[in-house]
Amino acid sequence: MSLLTHSKSHSFIIHLPPRRGVQQKQVRYFLVRDVQGYWITAMIFELLILVLALVIGWNVYGKRVRNFPPGPMKLPLLGHLPQLGKYPWKTLRQWKKTYGPVIGVQFGSYRAVAINDAKLIREAMNMSAVCGRPELNYFASVTHDGIQRGIVTTSGSNWIEQRT
Repeated sequence: MSLLTHSKSHSFIIHLPPRRGVQQKQVRYFLVRDVQGYWITAMIFELLILVLALVIGWNVYGKRVRNFPPGPMKLPLLGHLPQLGKYPWKTLRQWKKTYGPVIGVQFGSYRAVAINDAKLIREAMNMSAVCGRPELNYFASVTHDGIQRGIVTTSGSNWIEQRT
């Protein structure tokens, strides 16, 4: 292997000996400057993809849902899980002082509403919109036919039927 330098363009040309099985007359040259340009282009491309992924993630996970109760800032993908800490009820009690008795929280990609007032809880439990169990799409995707079974994952008439 020999190294040649070209002072005008500050390029390095490396002469590599031919590989086994390759004709001896072939001379392979490797221009280091071209490789550096390739790596810079690849890094810029990767940065653009990262920025694009962050913008898409912010649009999907960062936007507030209309009519969703106020809550603290959340992290993309994780939501409020890291902020809840070891004692989540203490954190929710603290958030009640800042955001009121009804707080919008997100656990991963699952949105929930935390109610911190007994009167409001009684009101909510009498409303048909919040009576029942939440739809956990993960369990439906795990089953082979998409039907949720068992008393943990079903709701409504299916839950009543399977409970008896």
